[in-house]
Amino acid sequence: MAQEPTYDQLVQRLKALEKDVAGRHREVRRLLDSEQTYRSLFEDAEILSSIFDENGICLLMNRKLASLFGGAPEEFIGKAFGDLHPEAASEYKRRITKVVASGKVRSYENCLQFPDGQRWLLSTVHPIDDGSGGTR
Repeated sequence: MAQEPTYDQLVQRLKALEKDVAGRHREVRRLLDSEQTYRSLFEDAEILSSIFDENGICLLMNRKLASLFGGAPEEFIGKAFGDLHPEAASEYKRRITKVVASGKVRSYENCLQFPDGQRWLLSTVHPIDDGSGGTR
């Protein structure tokens, strides 16, 4: 039968747990600060930036690109690429599929329609590591 811990052992264990919690709190704060830094860089960049998943659904869009569509970024989150650029949707889907399959970054030039007219854009498609050695 296991012996009950002594008061001193419990105090030591409590101090160890408090130290662990404090360390975890610092790590969470560091991660939140880092996420905020990168989000600010993305949101406030003077380049057009967006992140779409492998199904063509918008996950993130920065202010600069959203302004071309005449709105705020949150208005476009969850929308399909085809909703934003129906004329180019099948070509972009093909490109995303190719990039995901190859795992290599590719750039493409396109003339796309926006509410204020057509614009030529250089799009760079990056595969994203899925955490298990593959890409998405």
